[in-house]
Amino acid sequence: MTVSNTPEVIGPPVAESRPIDWIKTNLMSTWYNTVLTVVLLALVVLFLRFSLTWVIFDANWDPVRSNLKLFLVGQYPDEEMWRIRVNALIVSLFMGVS
Repeated sequence: MTVSNTPEVIGPPVAESRPIDWIKTNLMSTWYNTVLTVVLLALVVLFLRFSLTWVIFDANWDPVRSNLKLFLVGQYPDEEMWRIRVNALIVSLFMGVS
């Protein structure tokens, strides 16, 4: 008969929960949490609807298009723009590699 001195390793318990269970537990556990969740969700939907409508249809983007260089680099001299382009290329390369 062989006796092993190493203890048996038991992993953490695996919780099998679905997203709907998380919502019921955390967002709709009581009646007032349910009301608060529904009201805040309605406010977020209204805010997104109105803001996206303004951004897509109502906003006048012509000043942004005509002054894009000014928004991006300010009043940086044109003959020194190569420095900004090289730095943007290096940052893009590092982000792509990482």
